[in-house]
Amino acid sequence: MLLLQLLILLYFSIRLKDKLFELFRLWEFWIMALVQILVFSIQIGLIQVNVAGPSLTRPALIAVFLSYLPLILKFDLYKAVFLGSISTILGTILNNYVIAQNNGFMPVYPTLSHVLGHYQRDPVVFADGLHILADQSTKCFFLCDYIDLGYMILSPGDILIHSFGGFVLYFALKKIYSDDS
Repeated sequence: MLLLQLLILLYFSIRLKDKLFELFRLWEFWIMALVQILVFSIQIGLIQVNVAGPSLTRPALIAVFLSYLPLILKFDLYKAVFLGSISTILGTILNNYVIAQNNGFMPVYPTLSHVLGHYQRDPVVFADGLHILADQSTKCFFLCDYIDLGYMILSPGDILIHSFGGFVLYFALKKIYSDDS
């Protein structure tokens, strides 16, 4: 998730100042960054044409996870991979639990997306067949998709899944900082 990684970069840019630029000199970083930008651009493009892209979700997620591999191997970030894998598994369990509690659907609470006009109030079931508009019968509402970024709506489980990249980026920056000190 691009937003989490940007926040981590912002944190380290304040803390490390000039050492952050060491990361930008690495081709391993640029592979990850370019894949993230490409996936983000596809998401924005799908919103602009108002099309759901469920067929792109799995390949995009695989591409994002694989884009971290060069950075992981360069800095031996096995602790980051372990923590990221645990958070990914936990996030998947949370999402599957919510889906099971809501008869096979993931309820969505659009807020900012509604203001921006990226969804219509009409569909009860979205084009992907998995998401539905949340209502008063929704169970486990605190685990549903309600974290609305305007271009995507995330659940706490999604945040945990996407935090894999945050762990990799954090530990890579930490390694750069400790190697240069």
